[in-house]
Amino acid sequence: MGWHTFRHAVGTMLAEMGEHQLTIRDYLRHSNLHVTNKYLQATSKTKRLAQDKLVDAILPTGILPKTNLIQ
Repeated sequence: MGWHTFRHAVGTMLAEMGEHQLTIRDYLRHSNLHVTNKYLQATSKTKRLAQDKLVDAILPTGILPKTNLIQ
């Protein structure tokens, strides 16, 4: 793994762990968030969590069975 790929992985992992974008920007030593956002990639786990939150916000409770795909 090269240095550039490693930086992408670190930025993505920090975002997945819930770190604030400004913290990630500072950790990666970027001058602005625009550059940092290019480093962050949505993972399957974060996409699934976002979808779960959206479904919870839109649908009334009890319509769909609750499934926990993340273990």
